[in-house]
Amino acid sequence: MDTGLVAYLCRWPSAATIENGAMDGAFLETYVVTEIIKSYYNVGKQSDLYYYRDVDDKEIDLLVVEGDKIYPIEIKKGKVPKHPDKNFSVLNKFKLEIQPGIILCMSDELIPFNRESWYCPISVL
Repeated sequence: MDTGLVAYLCRWPSAATIENGAMDGAFLETYVVTEIIKSYYNVGKQSDLYYYRDVDDKEIDLLVVEGDKIYPIEIKKGKVPKHPDKNFSVLNKFKLEIQPGIILCMSDELIPFNRESWYCPISVL
């Protein structure tokens, strides 16, 4: 979970190398999930965080479960990614109340994507 250590061990010499490399998306996802986990630890809360992928390769980067509610989160490198919530509907099969989804991305501000999802800047972490 230490992206700085990963960069060092992979001998990536600069932030530009990471940002433009083949692993840029995975690196960003790891960074974001790590920051979310740390935010739970910092306030002394237990986190129920999950990654979702099914047999049809439908994937959701992060699911936050609180009681009977589930909050889907996608992590995207782009500023305004297209169809970022396309897999959120797979959650309908669970017996949980699906809350509005968050698309953590490089946007400058919190922007509604549709009635069920919001673009949220990664910088808020």
